[in-house]
Amino acid sequence: GAAELDKAVAAAERAFETWSQKSDAELQAACAAVTKKIEEHSEELAKLITLEQGKPLNGLGSRWEMGGAVAWAGYTTSLSLPVKVLQDNEQGRVELHRKPVGVVGSITPWNFPVMIAIWHIMPALRTGNTVVIKHASQTLLVGERMVRAFVEAGVPDDVFINLFLDHQTTSALIAAGNFNFINFTGSVEGGRSIERAAAGTFAGLGLELGGKDPGYVMEDADLDAAVDTLMDGAT
Repeated sequence: GAAELDKAVAAAERAFETWSQKSDAELQAACAAVTKKIEEHSEELAKLITLEQGKPLNGLGSRWEMGGAVAWAGYTTSLSLPVKVLQDNEQGRVELHRKPVGVVGSITPWNFPVMIAIWHIMPALRTGNTVVIKHASQTLLVGERMVRAFVEAGVPDDVFINLFLDHQTTSALIAAGNFNFINFTGSVEGGRSIERAAAGTFAGLGLELGGKDPGYVMEDADLDAAVDTLMDGAT
């Protein structure tokens, strides 16, 4: 309901005040702990992805996704955004300082429920933002287990909040203007809906839309091998 949504987002806003003040080393350590915990539970999460979402365990399936999720989490953890000197001469010195934006909304798809969520979440947390995530309705169990891994790693539960929402409620939450940035991966129509909801809120938008599994088969290809590869990739 509306009261629960307001409470969750308000908690993320309050948590931002503390989380955003952590040092770069503290944020890096927190993300390293998350990466380790996700790796520890990668087999459990892979099996849950297969049970709930339906992709095979092997090949370009759930275990492959978890391997990618761990790799991306670790790589993001290793990054930093130091002060950049743009000018330092007799005319003056100019420095670029990057600051966290606030509460980031993350809306993730069903096809890669962990890896794409990691793409959204880890850069936000690494740079001092808090996150409110809405997983696809087809992969709610996977999403909940992934969020628990973050809590087990020591990330405060108000820094990374998981909400179970339908599309209409999600749009209403975005339109309320509580997010400073919104990340969405999904359909073109879904992106249009989010863009409409965010109009007037001045929230930043990251929209990764469409482009589902394009593939080309050349005339000299082994058709049996091509079909197998395309079907594996389309999972």
